[in-house]
Amino acid sequence: AAEETRVYLFEDDDTKVYLNLYATVPFVCSSDKTRHSSCSIDINLALDEDARVVKDCGIDIKAKSWDPETNRAYAEEKRIIPTQDLRDDGDHVFALDFSTINKLYFYHKLDEHARRHYGSLVPHIYDGYAPESIQITTIDAPTKYCKGVTDPHYTTFDGLYYTHLLVGQFVFSRTTERNFEVQVRTWVCGSWRASCHCAVAVREGNDIVLIDLCHVGWGNHQSAYPKITEKTADGQPLSAAVAVYRKPNGKSFSIHMPSGTTVRAHINSWGLDVYLYALGIDKGKTEGLCGTWDGNSNRNNDFKLQSGATTTDINTFARDW
Repeated sequence: AAEETRVYLFEDDDTKVYLNLYATVPFVCSSDKTRHSSCSIDINLALDEDARVVKDCGIDIKAKSWDPETNRAYAEEKRIIPTQDLRDDGDHVFALDFSTINKLYFYHKLDEHARRHYGSLVPHIYDGYAPESIQITTIDAPTKYCKGVTDPHYTTFDGLYYTHLLVGQFVFSRTTERNFEVQVRTWVCGSWRASCHCAVAVREGNDIVLIDLCHVGWGNHQSAYPKITEKTADGQPLSAAVAVYRKPNGKSFSIHMPSGTTVRAHINSWGLDVYLYALGIDKGKTEGLCGTWDGNSNRNNDFKLQSGATTTDINTFARDW
């Protein structure tokens, strides 16, 4: 059985929804205590693409977890989260289904019935049982993107367009409530002394991905392959959900982080065009060159400084980040 029969998952919230499955009848797999200690019921979950389970999708209820006070044996709880699909596709309702429990037997040498009919194995009481499905509703959240292209022209999440020609390293965007940040580096490009992106770095948690053309120098970058670095801040292995893809033309790259946040970079005659596709969970929590994503139609707070003050001067704003 499950503690909940209906669950709501909000894409714009760090949802803390946990599935608690438990047995209401004690069970055994063997009259031998050693064997009984490893006795368990295994159940798999089947989810729609709009949600996923943190860690694996298997549930394991152990016989030794039986609590005579609550008359229950709980499995380890599973956290269910909405899929951050970067699509404004409305709310979805679907069923979380449980697999049928595989046929289980336990051994009891004194059971004459078992010896005659099952070869000394007694059929398990949960044989063929499947827990009832749970209704899952995912509540859609808006997505937005910010871009910095050519030399470089920026469009913030809320749609403010501006240009700065400074050379250096800048915070493209970062979130204030989780450890996510995108940085860009610019170089001098062209004889008119404009500036363009030559590198982009993405960090989420301890995972870091860098796409770098700065080492080849402007003018040589279109025929060069960027230096791609994948590492972690603490020296541990990269999270399995981090992925970097390159299109066959060798000019376009996409970085996908475990949260679902995506950064795309495209090599052109100027340098790197950079696009950041943000999740609904970050709305109202962004800062940097991409501005404050809050849906403010007059965008008067997009040029917010690190101090919290705002400015109308583009260079003052850019230098601060």
